[in-house]
Amino acid sequence: MATNDKTEILDIIDENDNVIGTATREQCHTDPKLLHHTVHFTFIDRKNSKILLTQRSFKKKHDGGKYCFLGEHIVSGESYIEALIRGCVEETNYNANTFKELAHRMVSYQKESEYVKFFVIDFDGSSLEFGKDEVEQYLWLDIKELKNIKLDISEMTKYWIDNIEWNKV
Repeated sequence: MATNDKTEILDIIDENDNVIGTATREQCHTDPKLLHHTVHFTFIDRKNSKILLTQRSFKKKHDGGKYCFLGEHIVSGESYIEALIRGCVEETNYNANTFKELAHRMVSYQKESEYVKFFVIDFDGSSLEFGKDEVEQYLWLDIKELKNIKLDISEMTKYWIDNIEWNKV
């Protein structure tokens, strides 16, 4: 669906997540007044009590090489759920059937602002296929390992790790 930062069109939203306009992804990444929505997600393997953490490709402009949960920008006209399902297929070649929203937050950086919803996807044990341009490597961690990880973690992922009640998930 998306082609690149210059042509991908995102909805601009207000603080209540109402669409008020559109802009390119590139514009959204250079102007913190252009609040846009995104979705972050990870997998939970309930059978083995493990949570997925990925290392972003070093080729990525934002957080390259950092460990993080997966995410997608929501393109204009798309819902959070549609972006979650699309992103899951694009990032892992996995069809998300069972998932749950755990949290949401608004975050502002120096050059952009996002309203983010965070989901976990129930993993059924089938294979995940990561594109080399997306993920360097991945780890399946139990809750204690996730909470005590000492790797270079993205700011947003650190927030989710620290603020989700993982024992209740």
